[in-house]
This record gives sequence, structure tokens and C-alpha cells, in this order.
Amino acid sequence: MLPHHHIYEAAWGAAALCWGTLGAVLLRQRTGGAATWPRLFALVVLAIAVTLVGARLHFVALAPDLIATLGWRVLLPLDEGAGLRISGGLLAGAAVIATAGPAATAHRLGRGAIADALVPTAGLAIALGRLGCFADGCCFGVPCTAPWCIGFPAGSPVWWSHVAQGLVGTSADASRPVHPVQLYLALAGLMASAVSLGTRPHARLRDGTRALAFVVVLSLLRAAIEPLRETSFGAGVAHEPVVDLTIAVAALAALTWRLVDQRAAVGRAASGS
Repeated sequence: MLPHHHIYEAAWGAAALCWGTLGAVLLRQRTGGAATWPRLFALVVLAIAVTLVGARLHFVALAPDLIATLGWRVLLPLDEGAGLRISGGLLAGAAVIATAGPAATAHRLGRGAIADALVPTAGLAIALGRLGCFADGCCFGVPCTAPWCIGFPAGSPVWWSHVAQGLVGTSADASRPVHPVQLYLALAGLMASAVSLGTRPHARLRDGTRALAFVVVLSLLRAAIEPLRETSFGAGVAHEPVVDLTIAVAALAALTWRLVDQRAAVGRAASGS
């Protein structure tokens, strides 16, 4: 059984701060110092804010009953009364990067190059934020008996859900063991970052390729993990894997087209020489 710590907001806040700072530094390096710090930090702060709001609105769209339950609080991205959906957040953040990115980098980088600097490192932030979910006991999985499954203490979201379902009594000091979905999702973020950042680092890939690779890997892994999440009492959304698979297919199609077109361009250049 794990201790119960309320660090959800702190963990995701730290994740956003780390990702934003790293993103600004990478963009500054890739523009050769041409992009100013104020513009870069304005870009990443706006991207973070819109990502959090998009992640919350995605969750609310899939669980609209929360509007009646929480009222205006449902709009607060880091409030514990509802969850975040990374898929919606990434799409919202990508829209900000595509719109404001070129101006923030003094037009030294295109949208694809900006995405390659910012998107792949998001997996590190996701992993950090998910540790906060794990400590708080939210975003938990279904009961299981595997050796790595974990019980959460009385008073945690897992415990309250199991009491409501009749799986444990109110006198129980812990929930039933459940899949640590929070850790699975943290690992998915790290794996997506590793794949996208480690994809032939010396190869001349077209801008945007690494960002698309990150989205494909993360979305596919999320689609595999989400069925293990508890969907009772607002803990999760049953049809979330469909959203992740849709995003994965679209990103994979774009990635495949980009790689095929790049190979064809290389072939044309070689034959022309």
C-alpha cells in the first residue's frame, strides 16, 4: 500500500515549467540566438496554458456530466475534480505552435522545425506529471492480481471508487490492488520521447518528422493502456482509445507520406546528378 500525497497540481506545474524552459532553450539554440528570450518564453507559456485547457476540455467533452457536478470549476485545468486528456492537450498546443511559432523564432524556423524542438521533449513532462497522479491516486486502473499491482490507502480516489463499487468496506485501510496506469502512461511518454529523439539523430529528416513520430508512438501506447483504466465514477472514459487510435492513424499517415516523399526527393536528386 502506498502513502497518499496531494501533489497533483505541483507535479503538473513542475512538468510544465521544465518543458517550457527546455523548449525555450532548444529554440534559442536552433535559431542561433536570433530569437529573443521574451518571445520564446511567451510562446511556450501560451502553448502550456492552451495545452492544459485543451486537455481539460477534451476530458469534459467525453464526460459532460462533470459540468453539472463541478460547475465553473470544470474549467480549471489543475483542479482535482476532473481529469486531463493529453491527446486534446497536444492538439491544442500544436495549434499554438503552428500559429505563433514562426514569429516567436524571428522566422528563422518553420513550423515543422519548431514542432521537432518542442513536441518530442513533452514525453519527459508527461512522465513527471504522471508521478503526481500516482502519488495522489487518481487516473488509476482496474483491479488486478499481478505482482506489480498496487493498493492505495483509505481516502484516496481509488479507495473511494472501490467503496462505491462495493469492492471494499468503509473500514478497509486500503483499496484493492489496481493496475498502476499512471506509471504505464509515464513510461509511454518516456518511450515516445526516446523513439522520436533517437530516430537516426544524424539523418537529414524533414522538419516535423520527429514530432510526428512522437505523436504516433504516444498515441498507440495510450490506446493500448487506456482499456486498463477504471471508467467508473468519473475515473476514466470508456471510449478514449478510439480517440488515441484516430490520432495515431492520422499522424502515421502524415509521417509515412513525409518519409516516402523525402526518399523520392533524394532519388530524384541522385538521378539528376
